[in-house]
Amino acid sequence: MNTKEKVVFVGLDASKATLAVSVADDGRNGEIRDWGTISTAPVSIQRFLKKLAARFDRVEVCYEAGPTGYGLYWSCHGLVPVSFERYLR
Repeated sequence: MNTKEKVVFVGLDASKATLAVSVADDGRNGEIRDWGTISTAPVSIQRFLKKLAARFDRVEVCYEAGPTGYGLYWSCHGLVPVSFERYLR
């Protein structure tokens, strides 16, 4: 029985109207995929995270710190089991 947790890592590059999204599988050799862009509307972000949460046990998200990151964090906080990290430039 495989008890390893399935983890996905998500990188978000935030702008006022859109988020550029990249997704990486767990592990040193995990595949990295450009997911494209999604709207910054909370419903779009929530739909995206729910889709990932249905496929993975844990979703780790990082985004750039700034004025758009604060709203991004709070629009998703508590929605799905997501861990958020912010990185300063």
